[in-house]
Amino acid sequence: MHDYPLSIVEHVGFRRFVVGLQPLFQVPARNTIKKDIFCVYDFGKDSIMKLLDANDGRVAITSDIWTASNQKKGFMAVTAHFINSSWILQSHVLRFIYIPAPHTAEKLCHALVDCSKVVEEAATVMNEIESDDDDIGARSIAWLE
Repeated sequence: MHDYPLSIVEHVGFRRFVVGLQPLFQVPARNTIKKDIFCVYDFGKDSIMKLLDANDGRVAITSDIWTASNQKKGFMAVTAHFINSSWILQSHVLRFIYIPAPHTAEKLCHALVDCSKVVEEAATVMNEIESDDDDIGARSIAWLE
């Protein structure tokens, strides 16, 4: 959303714009929006952990990195994939993080290690984790050893 801070809701111009769209709408305070964002995040995280806990099969953890072409900023997603009891493939993002340039193996490895707290939390509710050796995450972890 154009990288605007939450404080935009306090700007006079933004408030005028909203009143022009819908005079009865009450713009929430930025702290209220921030609190709501964290509530939605916590709810989503709990939901994913419950899904992983209910899973009787194996889970594959993968990572993907890409660069936003307009800003030249790198991002990494760590995702859990598994097949549920109804034989439907489930894929859920465990972590999404910014990776500063240049995207060297060392920086990718450190980013994955930082993500490991979330992945370890997911792993505590799983029996086994399998990772594809061709995945950058597996190569990065091997680089640490």
